[in-house]
Amino acid sequence: MEYAVRVFEDKPGPLRGHREALRGARRWVLARADLAALFHAHNQADDGSLR
Repeated sequence: MEYAVRVFEDKPGPLRGHREALRGARRWVLARADLAALFHAHNQADDGSLR
């Protein structure tokens, strides 16, 4: 899951701007954990990958 979060957070687009704003507000760590939880909750793979 960590790899997926890393790839997703570095993609071009709105998340980059949000990430910087959240870092400035010292809230990025919590938002990143929420992103990982979202991926985990909706993951349909059972082999350690993300689908």
